Amino acid sequence: MQAFETTVLPDIVQKLKAKGSKKMRIWSAACSTGEEPYTLSMMVTDRLSAPEYKDWDIEIHGSDISEAVLSSARRGEYNDYSVRNIMPQQLSKYFTKNGGGKFIIKPEIKKLVRFSNINLSDDSALRMYRGMDIIFCRNVLIYFDEASKKKVISSLYNSLVSGGYLFIGHSESLFNITRAFKIVNINSVLLYQK
Repeated sequence: MQAFETTVLPDIVQKLKAKGSKKMRIWSAACSTGEEPYTLSMMVTDRLSAPEYKDWDIEIHGSDISEAVLSSARRGEYNDYSVRNIMPQQLSKYFTKNGGGKFIIKPEIKKLVRFSNINLSDDSALRMYRGMDIIFCRNVLIYFDEASKKKVISSLYNSLVSGGYLFIGHSESLFNITRAFKIVNINSVLLYQK
């Protein structure tokens, strides 16, 4: 997340500005109950809070194969454990607390995120996700066999714009899966760039 915030997000913003574009698209594939896309929404909101970005169109997509976890993600309600690593000032800025002790995502963060039920093995469904600037697909490749990994990574590659970034889990690798990406090392974090 630090590599996203300090290096990738500023790089994508500069690339979009250079092209005269004010539309940024980020996809959190296999997002489970939504913590990742909402965190990305908070980070983007912080980064693009200056008046010069007020008319930018930001889309953050969260997808998962399980409708049950997506239903939870859409509610945007989290317990103490889910928000344990969030700084107190971020908690008060981006969450409200309900009577049951749950932390509720504020509407300005929620509105940037859209959730969809997607199977990463479904080529036709993944075609809807073209033109992404950044894709997070962390800690899901471990559940696929080699042939399925190659198919999914190929689809993710096709979903990225030129110069876009793919984040995978720290214990995952694209070694022996594809050579299509350029490997980028940001403070010992390996990312993949189209």
